[in-house]
Amino acid sequence: MPLRELLERTVLGLDETVQALLTSFPQPVKVPIRDGFVPRYKDRTILVLVFLKAVKIASNNNAAMALIRAGFVQETYALCRMIDEACEDIIFMATPKGENGQMSNDQRRFMLEFFQEELENPNDPFSSAKRDRVPRKKIHAALSRMRGTESGNPSLHQAVAQALHQTYSGFVHGPYFHIMELFGGPEGRFYTAGLEGTPRIEECERSHVNYVYRSLAAVEMVAYLADRPDVVARVDSLRLELARETGCDPQPS
Repeated sequence: MPLRELLERTVLGLDETVQALLTSFPQPVKVPIRDGFVPRYKDRTILVLVFLKAVKIASNNNAAMALIRAGFVQETYALCRMIDEACEDIIFMATPKGENGQMSNDQRRFMLEFFQEELENPNDPFSSAKRDRVPRKKIHAALSRMRGTESGNPSLHQAVAQALHQTYSGFVHGPYFHIMELFGGPEGRFYTAGLEGTPRIEECERSHVNYVYRSLAAVEMVAYLADRPDVVARVDSLRLELARETGCDPQPS
């Protein structure tokens, strides 16, 4: 099966599993903000948080496939950083890491900041709320300690996570060397309308396999926490098929 077709099919399946998880939660209620109403979840729990991160993962992967079809490689990589962060957030919040099964201080900070509205005063568009955001380095450190328990080398995991984060940050912020990657071709021009027909597309598809695989693993964790064995089984099937077809994980089980 062509790689793009496999990616399209897997991302569609990923989206379907996230939509299936919606039935595990009460419908959002409408709350008044400014001169209208917006949907909000009544309960602000870890489970709601990680589910909404899974929604973001599904949306970003659909967007990534649309960008790959259009040839926008660097813009796809910018989305990959967003996907990676959402996957990290799910793993970071999935298990309470404080004393007696309670959330740690950083997890509480993360949760409060996540559910915080954009404006301090909903009726004043200039009243931006102050945000107490947990630094990404702290999240990487927490995840590295978890993974390091298995491998015995937490510092290596943290270094790898930080290096990937910094590399893909470039596709968000646009430094000199990334912008110059858009220049080329026999006519010597900037490819601002996409890189379709260049080797960059194939590279991007191969790279995106890893992000789809990680997305599936994160959504599987959410399904497990939501006590949805049907969704766990579906996500697991998609993940194993992707690993078998691409070799992205030599030990997918």
